[in-house]
This record gives sequence, structure tokens and C-alpha cells, in this order.
Amino acid sequence: MPSFSERVALFRIQQYLAKYRPYVVMVAGTYGRTLATQALYHAIARHRHARIGFGIEKKIGLLRTLVGSKMREIAEIEPDTIMGEVPLVRPEYAPNIAGNILPRLLILSHIGAEHIDLFGSKDMVAHEYLAVANTLQADAAVVLNADEEHLLELREHINHPVITYGMHPDADIRLTRAKRMQGIFAEFIVHNVRYEAHFPHLVSKQHVAGMLAGIAGAHAMGIDIQDAIAGLRNLTPPHGSFSTLPGIKSSRVIDDTADVCPEKLGSSLKSFSLFDPDSRKFIVLGDMDNLSQYAIKSHEELGKQAATVAPILIFVGDMMRHAQAAALKTGTKIDTHHFVTSADAAAWLPDHIRQNDVVYITGGKNMEMAKIVKALSFRA
Repeated sequence: MPSFSERVALFRIQQYLAKYRPYVVMVAGTYGRTLATQALYHAIARHRHARIGFGIEKKIGLLRTLVGSKMREIAEIEPDTIMGEVPLVRPEYAPNIAGNILPRLLILSHIGAEHIDLFGSKDMVAHEYLAVANTLQADAAVVLNADEEHLLELREHINHPVITYGMHPDADIRLTRAKRMQGIFAEFIVHNVRYEAHFPHLVSKQHVAGMLAGIAGAHAMGIDIQDAIAGLRNLTPPHGSFSTLPGIKSSRVIDDTADVCPEKLGSSLKSFSLFDPDSRKFIVLGDMDNLSQYAIKSHEELGKQAATVAPILIFVGDMMRHAQAAALKTGTKIDTHHFVTSADAAAWLPDHIRQNDVVYITGGKNMEMAKIVKALSFRA
């Protein structure tokens, strides 16, 4: 059951949509939502006047929903396209949002263990997204990541046209090569036509997936692929999505604190293992949230993987004690430290950073890992 503020916000949004009739895009998935949203925004920039945000995001309070958006309508030209990400807050939340705003395009990015404590399994998470996909306008389209097995299995059950992206051989937007070259150089095929492009601000596998989601979404909206590529060259990863920041003492900080779940962090650590091989590396890991019975095993697996990637590992939070123990059991030559809170780690780390170090930081929202990012970086 939606809360009172959610019901009021949805009523206000329905009023807005009925008045202006914009093209509505909903971006869902357990991680990669913000990156996919930003990618689509850039991909359609030459053809669409777009705005990011529905007005139901948690940061927007009731007063701003009722008053602020009204004032904005007076001061600004309203967009022809509105896009926003919808997380899995609880069962039936996302389908309810879709049923109220009736998107014409749905992008499904990744399936992971987000709120697995509420849904029980990734199969049930996928079932929730299927409910979202079948609660759209009649003429809606769905874009999904073909490299996600759980998402690809949904395709035959979705009652709308589906466009897929990824490295899967049957993907409609198929990545054939991605190489790190002061950014990412990518080759992909769309309807048997090969495209090549360089994206100077992208550095990781999840960035490539977000870029492909943007191209697939633009393609679903009828936008020329070359125009989408041109817009995406300006795409900079949003904060918390493996975003690189200048750090203290001429170090670099990689902020990966958004949409944290085991699947995302596994992919990110693989990318970090290839990142700047000549620099000394730190990995700073905070507890992951909402994993229920999977918590201990997930933290242990993360600790084992981290031990193969960097020589200095910092663990923050109670669950990360399991990760630290698992990392030490690997027998790898590593230096590990554990802190109870992110504030403790943020106080210790600056004295131990040296010139040209690279520090990867991640952790669930409850751990407030942004305190460590702030202590070590110069964020614009």
C-alpha cells in the first residue's frame, strides 16, 4: 500500500502527465539505473527536450511535490520527455508506479540481490520486473540487458516489443569489442550495421552496459544511432557509479557507492583489477545491505575476490569481518584493516595515502561510505 505522501505525489504526477502528455521513460533494475538514465538522456539530447526525475524520488518531499513543481512549470519550458529510475523499495511498489505513470519505454538494466530480504530470490525479483513490463501503455516498448540471464528469460513473457543489448550473440544492440584507450573504444552491431566509437569518460564494464542501454533506448524511440553515439561521447559516469575523482596527495578515488549489491561489486572489482596496473591500490569495503540469509556468504565471496585485486584492504562494518577473515584465508599477501564505522576509516586513511595511489570505495547506504569519499577526494 502506497504511503500518504506517495499517493499525493502520484496524483500530482498524473495531473502533470494528463496536462503535458510527455513521452515517459521508466528505468528499473537492481543496479545501473542511474547510469542507464544518464546515458539515455545524452543519447536523445539532439532530438528531445528531456528531464530526469518523476517527482516521486525519496529526496523530494511532499511540499516540493505540491508547490515546487508548480512553480517550475511557470518558470521553465516543460520537456517533451520525462525519464526516471524506480528502485525495488518493496514488493508491488514498482508495478504500482508503472501502473500510475504508464511509461512508453521501460529499460531493465541488471538483476541482483537488491532487497533480497524482501523478495526471497532473484527469480522473484525477475518476476517483479515482469509485472512492471506488463503494466505499461499498449504501445510501449521494453529494453533489456541480454547478458542478464534472468532478464533474458522474461522476453517471451513480455507483451510488448523488446529490444535487447549486450554481448549476447542474439542481442539487437550487440557489443563485439570494448577496449580501454583513455576511455573506452567500443564496437557494436545494430541490424547488421557495424558502429565504432570512442567514449572518453567511460572506464568500466558497467559503464559500457549503461552506454549500450542508452543506445538501445534511443533506438527504441526512433533516434538515429549515429546521433545517439554523438551525444554519448559527453557521458560522464554519475557519482557512485565507478566514478573517478581527484584525491588527496595526487591520488585518485573511485566512488562506487551507488546501488550496491554483490553482483555489481563483483563486476566492479574485475574492472578495478585492470585499472591503472602500475599504481598502489586500496580497496575500501563497507557492509552490503538487505541480504538476509545470503549476507555472510556474499561478504565472504567479496573478501576473497578483493584479496586477488589489491594489496591493501580496508573493511568497514560488522559483516565485513567475515569478508576480512575470508580474504586472509586465501593466503594472498595482503595488508588488512577493520573499522567499525566509516567515520573511523575516514579518519585513519588520509595519513596512509601516498602519491599516485588509487582507492576504490564501496558499501551499502547504511554504512555512509560517502564520508570516506569526502575525506579522500576533491569532488567538483
